[in-house]
Amino acid sequence: PRDKSQCILESVMRWRKQHFWLLVLSILSFLLLGVVVFSLPPEDLLGATLFFALLFSASSTAAMFASANIRWGVLGGVFVTSLFLLRYFGLSNPFYILLVIAVGALIEFALRQR
Repeated sequence: PRDKSQCILESVMRWRKQHFWLLVLSILSFLLLGVVVFSLPPEDLLGATLFFALLFSASSTAAMFASANIRWGVLGGVFVTSLFLLRYFGLSNPFYILLVIAVGALIEFALRQR
């Protein structure tokens, strides 16, 4: 008889093999993010919009692949993007980090209760 941890590990590895495209999309998004960072000025609206869209895409697909959970991937992408948005607008108080973590935890708790 197989133990529960081995079954969970096999399930996660099967999920990762099926969703290998998430890793490819994440790497592609990070590469495009690097191109945007080095080629467009941050004051440009198009550059900022592309930066945050690619940041969300890269971080959410990487989190989806790492956690094997779509909901955690989207929440991770929103978390990273919101932290970068706060820094972009000059809001760098550590309280804002705690606030974003609390909101993310509350959203996760609310979605888990369904």
